[in-house]
Amino acid sequence: YLDKGADLAFDIVFIDPPYDLPNSDVEKILLSLVNNGFLKSSSIIAVERDSKTKPFLWPQGLAELKVRKYGAASIYYGEPRQ
Repeated sequence: YLDKGADLAFDIVFIDPPYDLPNSDVEKILLSLVNNGFLKSSSIIAVERDSKTKPFLWPQGLAELKVRKYGAASIYYGEPRQ
């Protein structure tokens, strides 16, 4: 789905992959959002991950806003770079 390109861009994108999904796969998903027109300049991205997992790297075109930890889960918030 992400590789086909977007018919419209989204204001909010929430990604909740399985906790054991490798960070490299999360980074590929994020890069697809950037490269295929799924994001507006004002979009917010939220990615849920296991708090014990090493943080992923935000790909070129996205910047981290903040990280919030809720017990076993961490939510990483990001936005497109201006």
